[in-house]
Amino acid sequence: MHVYLVHGFNVRDGGRASVDVFAPLLEHAGMTVHSPDYGWIGLLGVRLFNDNLASILAGCLEPASGIIAHSNGADLVRRISFMDVPKFKAVLINPALDVDTKFGDALESALVLYNRKDWPVWFAQWLLFSPWGAMGRYGYLGNDRRITNLDCYPLARGHSGVFKRPGIWAPPIVTFMTDGSKNDQQNPRKNKDLRASEPPQNRT
Repeated sequence: MHVYLVHGFNVRDGGRASVDVFAPLLEHAGMTVHSPDYGWIGLLGVRLFNDNLASILAGCLEPASGIIAHSNGADLVRRISFMDVPKFKAVLINPALDVDTKFGDALESALVLYNRKDWPVWFAQWLLFSPWGAMGRYGYLGNDRRITNLDCYPLARGHSGVFKRPGIWAPPIVTFMTDGSKNDQQNPRKNKDLRASEPPQNRT
């Protein structure tokens, strides 16, 4: 299985301190790992380049691929899901997306890792003309049964807390990527939390 690690927008190290911490653990599980680096693009770059970045990544996807995306990387996944690409799975780590974001048909299933201490996405939801929202804080709250939530609190806190303890989070990620069809049959209400967190109240 080919897995693509997609970092956030405010990254100058190519994702080495974020999504790339999972690379050796995924390779140990037999996956072929790719780490595309789109550089530091800033807030303006998000608005100007996300469509092009998503198109470039979409052109790289192999059949039965998976994408592990953090923060703004989840918006690239959203855009790719509406493109003419092979179906893929996605793990969205503290995604900077609206809590009821719609995904296209190319998305086979998704696992959302979130925690209630993610403040950057809470602030990001108020940016004008931005695709971002607070899913990284509250999880996915829509009705898409392809999507499962994993509340990472209190083991992970903050926007990048998951990357401090990759050994804890790699097993559920690998299980989701390699055994999702079996999990789907056992979990008919896909968008329910695996562990509960408080819902947003008036986004405050």
